[in-house]
Amino acid sequence: MAYVLAAYMMETGAYAPGVPGNAAQIRQDEDFQRIESYTQKYFSGLNNIEFTEEDVLVELQEKDGKIEVSVMYFYTAPSVPFKEEVYRWSLGHALNVISFFPEVSRFEYTVKYPGVEGDVMYLTIDEAKINEREKESLESIWVHCDMSERAGFDTFYKDAFSAIVETEESKTWRDQPVTDLNSPVP
Repeated sequence: MAYVLAAYMMETGAYAPGVPGNAAQIRQDEDFQRIESYTQKYFSGLNNIEFTEEDVLVELQEKDGKIEVSVMYFYTAPSVPFKEEVYRWSLGHALNVISFFPEVSRFEYTVKYPGVEGDVMYLTIDEAKINEREKESLESIWVHCDMSERAGFDTFYKDAFSAIVETEESKTWRDQPVTDLNSPVP
């Protein structure tokens, strides 16, 4: 009977003890589930906004043994200080995930704004930025910005991202009128 059960499990792809491929797949599925669950909880609580976990979309892909995380979330406070919050929250999420899942090699964040058709910002942290070890490492940027914020200085969490693409909507999130929408102001 045990032989028939083991043969059935191997044939159907069900977990079969001692079959390495299945154990690796189960481990990956569990890791993906943990990352997805953490991400949904993290961003659904963003700035005490009344969104549910279903309003945060998470996609995970495995490529060559590395994991890529794509997140889409809503943000409802369009201004320069709050744009810096978008950078801070996204970087904080990436650092937390990397601390438990070092195999993550890329993060992509898509920010939406309620009432606006389409996306308002795209943020990317690529493998080169994740693996940076000098003063531009993600951890160094986080610590520097945290210390600056506590001292009352401006922060530049956006320096942690490999790429930031802003739409016309997010370029208008400024406290004062700016004539050059491509200026370095956040």
